[in-house]
Amino acid sequence: MTDSLDPSGNAPPSPPLPPGRRPTSFRSRLLWVLIPVLAVVFLTLVIFRLPLLFPVAPAFPPLSSFPLVQPANENLSPGRLPMEFSDTATSPADIPLQLMIYRTGGAVDLPFVEDLCQRLSVFPSIRMTPQAFLAGRDEELLVWRNSGSFMLSLPRQSGPLRMLSGEQAIERARAFLEEKSLWPKEAMASRITLLDPSREQVTVQFCRWLEGVLVADSSLEVSFLGEQVASVYSNCRPLQALQDYPLLTFEQAKERLLAQGLGDFQVQGVRLVYQEAAPKEEQRYLLPVFAFWGKRSDSGQPFLYKAWALDIVYLSP
Repeated sequence: MTDSLDPSGNAPPSPPLPPGRRPTSFRSRLLWVLIPVLAVVFLTLVIFRLPLLFPVAPAFPPLSSFPLVQPANENLSPGRLPMEFSDTATSPADIPLQLMIYRTGGAVDLPFVEDLCQRLSVFPSIRMTPQAFLAGRDEELLVWRNSGSFMLSLPRQSGPLRMLSGEQAIERARAFLEEKSLWPKEAMASRITLLDPSREQVTVQFCRWLEGVLVADSSLEVSFLGEQVASVYSNCRPLQALQDYPLLTFEQAKERLLAQGLGDFQVQGVRLVYQEAAPKEEQRYLLPVFAFWGKRSDSGQPFLYKAWALDIVYLSP
């Protein structure tokens, strides 16, 4: 059976397609293929070209701090490894892929020292030097300008001495620091660094930990002469969390040490730590380092070397 013609001799128009069916002509099928392809190309150009047209901040802003490699204490004598590295090493399996970086509080000013004098009951007579503030009637309080770290030396009081036990000293040291509003919010681990019965002297050190990682050279120390507080030392800069940064592996950090011309050495232990600078030094960020210790291959001399645990691209000034 054939379709009938209309009076003009043309075939009648085709009926509309049922819902859900696509045109079957070649041109229509080609369009259905090209449209998704062109959409993907357009989105790709937008994603990769927009950062060039409108620059954005990098995911990991560059950091700057003190020198990148610190060959510390090359002339170590056997058994003189710093205590924070003598108890345990870090297993490569325990190295996180990334770690939080902290911004430090920076340099301090006169109002900071005045507030510290009030908390420590020091007479607020303050003299300023290029590197530090000296406060007190006998200048018993030293405050480093670049960090806010301080050393307080108190005069010996008269009366009989009764030496504290280690546990008593730790308890009293923490109570003293909390009373003076000097106890930091971060986790602290305590240990006795000096126990001298001949002088009735005990020194308690509190070490700072961040995210389960020791902060090397960061500590609060309280020394007792008998039951009296004899001195207080603090090198705990105030910190503000910045963001997580990717870490290097042990092997990558060691390769960077070798590239510095330090010679060949046999590593006996490695530990991931945060590194706080000395009180007199300026430090903008608290950064992680790998601390390597062992013996030099040529001389057998013990060593302790530190290398950044961050890629150098993040450490540009």
